[in-house]
Amino acid sequence: MLNNYGSISYDKYNFGLSSGNLVLNNGASLINNPTGVVYLNSDNAIESLAGSGNSITNGGLFSKTSGTDAAIASGVLFNSLDGSSMHVDAGRAILLQGGGSFVGTSTGTGVGATLAGGNWSSASGVLDGVWNWDSGTLTTGSLINNGTLNLVGSADSVVAGASTALVNNGIVQYDKYNFGLSSGNLVLNDGANFSNNAVGVVHLNGDNAIVSTSGTGNFNNAGLVSKTAGAGVAIGSGVLKPGERLPPEADLARM
Repeated sequence: MLNNYGSISYDKYNFGLSSGNLVLNNGASLINNPTGVVYLNSDNAIESLAGSGNSITNGGLFSKTSGTDAAIASGVLFNSLDGSSMHVDAGRAILLQGGGSFVGTSTGTGVGATLAGGNWSSASGVLDGVWNWDSGTLTTGSLINNGTLNLVGSADSVVAGASTALVNNGIVQYDKYNFGLSSGNLVLNDGANFSNNAVGVVHLNGDNAIVSTSGTGNFNNAGLVSKTAGAGVAIGSGVLKPGERLPPEADLARM
């Protein structure tokens, strides 16, 4: 276990080689406490090469202000605690590829970190500030967006299970793309819910669909769903849509 109460500057480099990373193996963990800061200065990964249960628990700040992309690779769970934060400057990314969990409120600043794979769970998890969701599956609990959540990339973002929900009290920017492929959608499976509450706004900027690929899903809209860019968005036949509030009349042709 590496237990951080101060600051860690992650400056490893490998110039395209497979070495030069921080490796968590056989149940190892990095705990970043509330006073801790981890500066991901280089673009090398934090990865696992052996065993399971390897994890990072963040109660403090992870920051990316130099380099381009830093990956928390598959095989390493990223668990965000109440009061934790992620800062990413424009033109850079922190890619959370191994799944993990949200407990309490986690805040994204700058352009926000990106969920980029794995299975995710939520125990009263709240996203504040800016976050991005490229790929991966929310499998347990309700994850609440109180800030801006950007659904991006060409892979599916999946909510799975009748007791699982993505709840929007802020802004969801639906910017997924797939260039004619079958992926790149928001997928609501096996009774999962996407609930846009009265204060919520969903901007359907791209033309990818909201679908179900297993069982049915529910798109519960009490707020505003808007289509002011792109051509058309399909809310698939497996997705139920009770209580819709429609976009302005000028936008209806785009739905």
